[in-house]
Amino acid sequence: MKKAQAQKSFSPIEMEILKWVKEGKTNVEIGQIMGLTRWTIKYHLKNIMKKLDVSNRIQVASQAISRNLFVPLKFKNGIKEKLLLNIIDDITGLYNYHYLKECIKKEIKRASRHNHSFSIVIVDIKSFDINSFKKDTVLKKLAECLIKTVRTTDIVGRMGGGKFCIIMPEIEKKGTVAFTKRLLHEIVRKDLYIGKIQLDEGIATFPEDGETYVELIKKAENSLM
Repeated sequence: MKKAQAQKSFSPIEMEILKWVKEGKTNVEIGQIMGLTRWTIKYHLKNIMKKLDVSNRIQVASQAISRNLFVPLKFKNGIKEKLLLNIIDDITGLYNYHYLKECIKKEIKRASRHNHSFSIVIVDIKSFDINSFKKDTVLKKLAECLIKTVRTTDIVGRMGGGKFCIIMPEIEKKGTVAFTKRLLHEIVRKDLYIGKIQLDEGIATFPEDGETYVELIKKAENSLM
């Protein structure tokens, strides 16, 4: 019972880090999969430790320490640790809009260099007919559903309000459309609708829909329907 209660309090990012640690991934592998620095992994692992029961805490801690996950980075140019915390959305635990923007710019450079396509999917809660407390609950549940449904190479974040963004490397438009249909089906199946909300989704694929961050976001937002 205690274990189940603790797991419910995990943020989506914490849930994913815990999964990879238990599967034996190294700090480098987790960083590559999730796009995180070792310090950020360390920060989330400390929170995870507080939420686990004793037996699971010992297991995860031993795995993490053996892979050097708790060793902090040596920051350059006077970068302060608190600045790294600015990449996380407070309510959902997902990446925030600023970090998403930087990820899209990096993906554009990578896709251009390797002549690959990639897509972004925007999922927008069009309207909330519920109180503020339940709004946060819906946002958290939707965030968890997105994390569990996307590929391990995808990046998920909250743009603000009820708007979320998924960055999907190395995928063309056809595959993105199929994924989005599956995602919406999964959301409906999990019955996230506390009160009355309506979801819109928009897609943009590089390079056919745009070759800059601004063009891709504008295309995806214009295709929300």
